[in-house]
Amino acid sequence: MEITEHQRYGIKLSKIFCLKFADDVAIVAESRLELQEMIDCLAKYIIRNKLEINTTKSQIMIFRNGGQKRKDEKWTYNGVELAIVNSYKYLGFTFTTFNVMSEHVKQ
Repeated sequence: MEITEHQRYGIKLSKIFCLKFADDVAIVAESRLELQEMIDCLAKYIIRNKLEINTTKSQIMIFRNGGQKRKDEKWTYNGVELAIVNSYKYLGFTFTTFNVMSEHVKQ
């Protein structure tokens, strides 16, 4: 897990932007641009270290408080468009776009 720390109003805040476990990586970003920049950075790391990513297993999930996906929302890894999904299971926990636990509890 990688964390950046910020000091705001006398309170120490932490932002998690990358979760890692074995060969799994979850990238967390606050904006479309930030996410694409992080994916591009990951691609450089993968190439530099002679690793591979399975783009068919690499997916994007957008947490939102309602509304629909914008038509221009898309992310790519080395020119390959990544699928956008409504739910994603990471390390046994099911995340949904509305960030509710009901889907995970059902399972």
